[in-house]
Amino acid sequence: MLDAHVHKTLATLRADGSPRISGIEAKFIDDELWFGSMPGSRKNADLARDPRFALHSGSIDPPDWEGDAKVAGVVEDVTDPVRKRAIFDAMGADPEQIGLDSKLYRADVREVAVTRLTESKDELAIDFWSEAGGVRSLTRK
Repeated sequence: MLDAHVHKTLATLRADGSPRISGIEAKFIDDELWFGSMPGSRKNADLARDPRFALHSGSIDPPDWEGDAKVAGVVEDVTDPVRKRAIFDAMGADPEQIGLDSKLYRADVREVAVTRLTESKDELAIDFWSEAGGVRSLTRK
């Protein structure tokens, strides 16, 4: 569900602790979640100060909505130029065009939630995973 749409919404924390949301693209490469950002962006300042993030998948409107996914955790700012080039290449981004001064983040995912409709389409089915709590599921009317 997280990869169902290219565009996603990233939440970071501003200096005053209030949330900031930004549009972003994120990709799974080598079984890890990655996203980048242009140098000097506010999200970079937020993540440098506090590496916690939440990411929400794109979604479509009902009645065609099939569900969505949310992940949260902390980022690692990848600075090794060889690793950055390899990941940017795998993302389909031209490192020469975007510049290796662009930020690249590896997401250390600590929580996942997937929400969808049940087969009968009259309830929400929610699956959660966290490091501390493991896997849980619930349904809601």
